[in-house]
Amino acid sequence: MLSQPIYRDTVINGKFLAGVAMIAVMMVSIVLVITGLELIVLGIVPGMEELWRIFIYLIISIIYISFWLGVAILFSIIFRSTATSALAALALWIFFHFSFPSAPTCWPAH
Repeated sequence: MLSQPIYRDTVINGKFLAGVAMIAVMMVSIVLVITGLELIVLGIVPGMEELWRIFIYLIISIIYISFWLGVAILFSIIFRSTATSALAALALWIFFHFSFPSAPTCWPAH
């Protein structure tokens, strides 16, 4: 990489896109294996509603995991130490987890 004029941004974007591709491949394969096991064990064929639900879950999961991959790459660029970048990403995740609960049942009733 040092012999060619490759920009740092290109290398970082390549790492991110390779990570997203790997996340997508792994998530799709896991969903297909679990769906196949459901067909074998339960013998129930999913309908169109269930297939759409699985597909939407898959897309949202890939986006969510890719977001945190991007945050991890950003923190590894900002901070020199690996431990500092990991702790900063963990602190950000904890902040969002406790500041914005995901389940409506966690919200106070009015």
